Formats: sequence, C-alpha cells, structure tokens
Amino acid sequence: MSDATPTHPNEGLEGLESLNEKQLDEIARKQFGRLARRILKSLLTFSGYAYIAFLLILITSLRSVGEKNLTLAFILYLPQVAWLLPMPFLLLPALLWQRRLFLALVITSAIFVWSVMGYRFGSDKPIPLSERDSDTLTLVSYNHGQQGNRRLQRFKNLVKPDILLIQEGGIRALYAEGSGYDEFSYTAEQNEFALLSKHPIVSTSPVVFPYPPFTGHRHTVATRFEIDWDGTRIAIYDVHLPTPRDILLYYRRGAFLYGIIGIPGTPLAEKRRDNQLYWDYRLALSDSLIQVLKAEKLPMIVVGDFNAPHAGYNHRLFDSFLNDAHKTSGSGFGYTFPGTTGNPLSLGGPWLRLDYIFYDNNWKSLRCLAEKKRPSQHRAVAATLKLTPK
Repeated sequence: MSDATPTHPNEGLEGLESLNEKQLDEIARKQFGRLARRILKSLLTFSGYAYIAFLLILITSLRSVGEKNLTLAFILYLPQVAWLLPMPFLLLPALLWQRRLFLALVITSAIFVWSVMGYRFGSDKPIPLSERDSDTLTLVSYNHGQQGNRRLQRFKNLVKPDILLIQEGGIRALYAEGSGYDEFSYTAEQNEFALLSKHPIVSTSPVVFPYPPFTGHRHTVATRFEIDWDGTRIAIYDVHLPTPRDILLYYRRGAFLYGIIGIPGTPLAEKRRDNQLYWDYRLALSDSLIQVLKAEKLPMIVVGDFNAPHAGYNHRLFDSFLNDAHKTSGSGFGYTFPGTTGNPLSLGGPWLRLDYIFYDNNWKSLRCLAEKKRPSQHRAVAATLKLTPK
C-alpha cells in the first residue's frame, strides 16, 4: 500500500480543519453550482431531444395521417408557427452548453419550416411580359367570396395573367369591383365558377358529386374549362372544396380531443367515430375528384380553393400525382388565408395555404407567388407555367 494512502478516518482531512467557515461555504457553493449545472444540462438535453422527437413525429403525422384523425385535422388549421415557440428558449442554452443539441434544434427547425410551414426560396416578382415565351401561360386563381370590397385589380395588373379563374363570385361580382378587365376577350361561367381568358373557351362542364353521402345533396366541386391555346387544347379545372369553418368552430370547445381520447373499447370511441365522419366525407370527395382528374387526356392545370392545408393528408392526395406550383417555384410561405387578422402568431396576416395551382407533367412551373397585404378573406395566387409535353 502506498505511503500516501490514509490509514485513519480523519487522516487527509487535516487541511479542511484549518479552513474557516467562509472558505467552507465557498467550497459548498461551488460544489452545489457544479451539481446544478449538471442537472440543468441533463434537463436541457432531455427537453431538447424530446422536443425534436415531438416535432418530427408531428411532421410525419400531419402528412401521413392528417385529416384521417380529427385531432390532427384540427391542428392543421392552427398557426403552425405556434409549435416553434419553445425553440428560442432551447436554442440559447444549447448554444452555450450543448453544441450538438443546438445543431440538431436548428436542423429540425429548418425541416419544420420547409415541410410544415411550406417556406420556399424564390423570387416574389412576376415574370415580365417581355420575358414570357409563346409556350408560357400565366394564371391567377382567386376566391372572391367575402372579399371585403377589396379590389383584385392591383394584383391582376402586376401579374398580367392570360387566364383569371374565380371561385365564389362569378363574372358579374368581379366586374362590380370596377373596370379593368378589358384584356380578357373570352368569359365563361358555371355555378360559382368563372373564367376570364385571352384565349377562346371551347367548353365548360361541371364536376358534381354527392356530398355528404346519404343525404341526397349534390355538390359542384369544380368546373372543367377547355381552352384553345393558340391551337393547343388544354383543360383547366377550377376547384372549390367545402369549407370546414363550422366544424372547426365547434371543435374549439374540445371535441377535437376525441381524436386522442376516443380509444377503442371506451365510451368515447363512438364520439370519435361520429366526429371523424365529416373528415372521411371530405377525403372521399377529394378522392372522387382525383379519379376525374386522373382520367383527363389533355394537358391539365388544376386551380382553386381546396380548403386543405398544405401540410396535411388531403393535400398529399393531390400532390401525389400533380405538381404544386408553390412547392416547385414559389416564394416565402405562400399563405393565402385568412387575409388580414389580429393573430399575433401570424403577425396579423394569413397563416394557411388553402389556394393552389397544380399542374400535370406536361407543364413546368417557372414562377408562383401569392398576393400580398390585401385584407380580403382569401388572397389570390398566380403562376407562370411552361408547356413541355412528354
């Protein structure tokens, strides 16, 4: 045994006996500080990685399940930035104490902003007329309902579209905003849908399905417009799927929780099934429309108010075989709803992308942008597409 090894219980403590009370308190404080830091670092590590796991599960669940679960359906319509509110409180201590955690938090935030919030890097300016070729087509889609007497002309004059498609308004309502649509030589109207075009309109036909099932009601979800575009026939579908506004207002009382607590075998399971029926009807309606779109033979563009957030399963149904112009050539978040609000989480602006311009593989999107600042319920969306037949 080494001579330095203590052989008596008090041996090795002689130095402490010579310390005064103040020095002992200082040692105790340092030991407590080290212990507190270890505990805080452990809590930070656990909280940080648990939060990362939560965000990744949320991202996956919204896209893969989405409206198939009524709790996730409700979550889809909330300001998605709310889920990032804990991030600033984790990033600063992680930068100081856990650099790997900091990097993981930054990467996860970027994934969330890209996939759930839909941010895209791109130009927010329309392509000038002088730079458009004869094989490019510029469209604007706009839900005119509850537009609050806010005119579309400014955005229309900025974009200079070849085709303007309207939902919930019609030509008369659009022209009631004032003059300024003389560039469109051709117009057509079917139910709530209207089209103004610089190119001849060959035909119009409604797309009608039972909705909801078993009630006998039929719902016109879209109108197909066939256009003669300088000798090329193209099909444009103007779409407006039903709004979930009333059911979402009802869910604010807590019914959305049935998607979590409606466990099979419990009394709450029946309530979950009853509330889920609405979202199942919506998905069935989307699937019926998709079958019509998949049968289309002409180069196809599908626009309108789908009332389906871009992070959800309903959007995924369309995105699985069509291309979303914002995703491929958009700028910023591309939010179109609900116009100007008092919501501090969205800085008083919209927080949902419900209005889309989809296109099939005969086209390539060169630019897509959403209208800025106008305080109508929906903001317009525009895209410039290039015909590239396969």
